[in-house]
Amino acid sequence: MSAKYKSRLLSHLGHESYTPARIGDVAKDLNIPVDQLEEFTAAVRSYAEQGLVELGQSGHVTLPTLGMIADAGKGPYWCVCFGARK
Repeated sequence: MSAKYKSRLLSHLGHESYTPARIGDVAKDLNIPVDQLEEFTAAVRSYAEQGLVELGQSGHVTLPTLGMIADAGKGPYWCVCFGARK
């Protein structure tokens, strides 16, 4: 899947003023052209499958929470709070 949106999307979602929004609204925020909306949507869904972003039941896009990362069961992770390996 295309990585061309990844950096912009993650930066946008991580901004302190970002509020969870649906994919179409995020595309508007990032000035994604209408003819690229389908590709952008597929990329966001792919990033969600990879655990880079979370797609809520309501369709809102957010960064994954620490709990989501820990529950993913994809191996050891670092506890951000204490720097201890879990």
